[in-house]
Amino acid sequence: MSYYAEYSVDFHGIKDQDLWDSLMPQVCKEINDLFEEQVVEEDGQFYNPIKWAGFEDDMREVSKKFPGTVIQFHWKGESITDVGISYFCDGKHQGCPAKFDEFDPEKLT
Repeated sequence: MSYYAEYSVDFHGIKDQDLWDSLMPQVCKEINDLFEEQVVEEDGQFYNPIKWAGFEDDMREVSKKFPGTVIQFHWKGESITDVGISYFCDGKHQGCPAKFDEFDPEKLT
């Protein structure tokens, strides 16, 4: 099952702008090749929210094409609490969904 989510792609740990500028269009091309239409610009910004049922599996495969590079996605789902960051490197994935505290009336000040 898939639902609409907003994505943006970046790199974790790349400070060299020339390296970023050379890698980002390549990664975005790989992502666009997964879809029938262009979904992401060369700067890592997606045009619109998209349904991406195979997000994790697809990006594991894409990350293998850029050894040692940590590809970072910020994402926001249809629910306001469905937000987080996902990291991909060498076919591996770490998902980091945001965590929200439950309401506690004792914490009201």
